[in-house]
Amino acid sequence: MKSRVLDNPFAAHPAVACKVMGVRDSEGVVRYLYFGNLPFIKEIIEFHKEKIAEREKKRGRKVDYETVIDDLLLVSMGFVERRQQKEGTDGCDY
Repeated sequence: MKSRVLDNPFAAHPAVACKVMGVRDSEGVVRYLYFGNLPFIKEIIEFHKEKIAEREKKRGRKVDYETVIDDLLLVSMGFVERRQQKEGTDGCDY
């Protein structure tokens, strides 16, 4: 954080203070769900919101904190890697 670089939306640094959180979109790409006060331009914020909205539409439910936990648990169980190897995709079937 001294260099003002946050390399992933799951960073556990105290400066993030649970105000920045990532979640996967419908293609399995990590997007920012909460931006905190990171200095993103409006277009980037809107892009991430649009991608998350696509996942919400596909799943028929709101993406929220519970979704973040589900995503982290799936990755910790190796779900993403197995799917990529098995079907040759670059994302998950969320």
